[in-house]
Amino acid sequence: MNKYKFSGHESFHCKPLWLKKGFDFKNKGGNFNDAHSVVKLGVGKNMVASIRFWMNAFNALNGQNGVTEIATRLFADDGWDPYLEDEGTLWLLHYLLVSTGYAAAPNIIFNRLRKLYPEFSQTQFNKFAKQEFQQSSDNTINRDFQAFERTFLHKKSNEIEENTNSLLADLKILERVPKRAADANQYFTIKLSERKNLPPAILLYCILDSNPGTQSINFEDMLMNENSVGNIFALNRDGLYKKLEEIVDAKIVKATFTVTAGIKIFQIKQKNIKPFNILKKYYES
Repeated sequence: MNKYKFSGHESFHCKPLWLKKGFDFKNKGGNFNDAHSVVKLGVGKNMVASIRFWMNAFNALNGQNGVTEIATRLFADDGWDPYLEDEGTLWLLHYLLVSTGYAAAPNIIFNRLRKLYPEFSQTQFNKFAKQEFQQSSDNTINRDFQAFERTFLHKKSNEIEENTNSLLADLKILERVPKRAADANQYFTIKLSERKNLPPAILLYCILDSNPGTQSINFEDMLMNENSVGNIFALNRDGLYKKLEEIVDAKIVKATFTVTAGIKIFQIKQKNIKPFNILKKYYES
């Protein structure tokens, strides 16, 4: 079971440039515990702690508190996309956030809660966290849900300025449900979709990353397993099917997608594929 963090973000959601800011700070030898970190990062003390939390949550820090390879490849000044200009990077960050499992709400909601409650509320998340993970503080759980909401929720046109401050809002994966007259709770939904704007190369990287060393992968596992691409991206059956066909047709790698006796198998025909090479080709093309 994941050792989820329901706190540590200090009630702040991850701002779009925080990962680049945190990467540069650590890459230059910065220490989040140093008294001068407030000045060097140009934020308040609580925000310093929050940046460190989100760096861990997006797999940008390793266990020794140094930067990870994926963070270096993305956020270095000469990296693939340090200022998040490619929508594929947002999908990649979404995958890292959910699959890393450091931040509680994204992992729990995408893997489990949305299946129990297709329309879910903060109250239901609170109850689920208490029952499943023995979390006792309502305030801590509620603040975690609110950070999740502010990270993902795409606002209406009259709230458009708020979207520029929400890291993953442009993915439009989280939606508000219209208010119910007899219920004071606000409900949200994550609808299964084909995710037409999810680049096949980004999906392939995530498949390879989540199935290391495996060359033959069952379609149902990719669709339904814990931290599968189907769960993380809320892909519907047709969407995943079409994306796998796109990967094969585009010849991103030598691969086949076959159906035998009703069993769908995605098979990599190359050995020792390095997932980072898939991303390198995507960003440099």
